[in-house]
Amino acid sequence: MDLSEKQQYELLAAISARSEIPVKFAYLGNRAKKWDEIYHQWEEKDLVTEEEMGLLLFHIDGILNVFSNPGGINLIDLGCGNGMPAIYLLKELAERNINATYLAVDISPAMIELALNNVKNSLPGVKTESLLIDFEKESLADHLLAVKQRSMLPNLLINLGNTLGNYINASRTLTNFLEAMTLEDYLLIGNGLSNDLNTQKIIDTYNVPIIIDLVTGLTHTHFLPNK
Repeated sequence: MDLSEKQQYELLAAISARSEIPVKFAYLGNRAKKWDEIYHQWEEKDLVTEEEMGLLLFHIDGILNVFSNPGGINLIDLGCGNGMPAIYLLKELAERNINATYLAVDISPAMIELALNNVKNSLPGVKTESLLIDFEKESLADHLLAVKQRSMLPNLLINLGNTLGNYINASRTLTNFLEAMTLEDYLLIGNGLSNDLNTQKIIDTYNVPIIIDLVTGLTHTHFLPNK
């Protein structure tokens, strides 16, 4: 996996200042396919992804009823991953004859490509767009305002999975989301759910070779030569 010069500096700063590697770097390059494989393994075993999606769909009517214009929604998938959680929502919108534009937002070009392919394969009629950005560092406001201006529809921002725990500064990232919203927009935040009393389930979910390989993948990073 190759990092840009800017990403190299950020990575080295995180290691030297906090002795940690930001999780977002683990999804760059061919690591996207690793994450996709992990997600499908969780799905097959009814682990955290299924629990979150079950809760989401149980409340889907309340989520969608907050919009005054049921004719259409821009679904803004922040940290899109493989796009599979968003597909649950897109299918619900389609069943209600609500037009949706899907915007895949991620730091990883490979993740965006994976998400768009999954959405197009599952729902060929859905309009898709993409935004390559590091929203932990860069403002979303202008980009999401442009989406609204093109469509004249509200934005539903989603940040599903256990993604919120990945951010170095969650408060700053959430502020970035807020500053990119208008009064007619909404933000839906998910979390990887598991029974707090069943710690073994949490351990079994994450303590598997493929996840260990994903999070340690930066040991194989190729740094660009100095100019």
